[in-house]
Amino acid sequence: MNFQKEYESRLSIINGRLSEILQADNKSKFSDEIVEVMKYSLLSGGKRIRPIILIESCRINSVYDEIALDFACALEMIHTYSLIHDDLPAMDNDDYRRGKLSSHKKFGEDMAILGGDALLNGAFEVMLVETKGKSMNFKNYISAMKKIACSSGYRGMILGQVSDIKSFEISNSSDLDYINKNKTGAIIEAAFSLGPIISGHKENYKKFQKLGQLFGNAFQIQDDVLDVIGDFEKLGKPVGSDSKNKKSTYADIFGIEKAKNKYIMMYNECMGTLKSIRNTEFLVEMINNMSNREK
Repeated sequence: MNFQKEYESRLSIINGRLSEILQADNKSKFSDEIVEVMKYSLLSGGKRIRPIILIESCRINSVYDEIALDFACALEMIHTYSLIHDDLPAMDNDDYRRGKLSSHKKFGEDMAILGGDALLNGAFEVMLVETKGKSMNFKNYISAMKKIACSSGYRGMILGQVSDIKSFEISNSSDLDYINKNKTGAIIEAAFSLGPIISGHKENYKKFQKLGQLFGNAFQIQDDVLDVIGDFEKLGKPVGSDSKNKKSTYADIFGIEKAKNKYIMMYNECMGTLKSIRNTEFLVEMINNMSNREK
């Protein structure tokens, strides 16, 4: 398998569908303005890790139609809204994202907040439209939407953000794992879990849920390391943000080498589990590549 070619093919499909989704209604200039804000962040690049995982999870669990793609795009819209809000002065106060000015630096805080809100609500529009007429699996689709809603809400990603903001006195791995599980891991877990949920293959749910938890924690610890030793030109965003905001991370508390060993061990566990499941070669290769990323 040519992994890079396969990855770029999936990336192209996702980016194409995201472009189709974000269309102004041409009824007023204000519609055009908010869509411009949404497109600026959503279509500014990115690895599309979450939607690719979701599509692969669906494929492995025999979900092959457009439902998988639109759920994947919805998840990326939610992820992007979280990045817009995360960069705001009241949060991480970062001026750059993916090598470009952050949304609030480009459009102002007011439009950045509204653009993030629009992406969040638009994600559910996308999912709801695609369930129309799909009565055979309607309950599964509603369960999938509930999973995404919970993983991105106050029981998941937002809970993790709150924990992260209040993490000044954290000094142990269990508290850090709790933050990572929610802040980053919750919607990654949803991406892995949606294949079994949409397909109704409940026997696979626990295994894919565990994969999501491991991958999410590894991904965040790796991000924490790159925030210390990374390069702005490669990352496309400032390094040292965690230190600037006095946030506790694995890299800060346990040092770079121990943090690296931690995320590599988790990625290896993910790959080992995937190898026991049929048709997971692409995900194995993707995680192997992720473990060596520099951005």
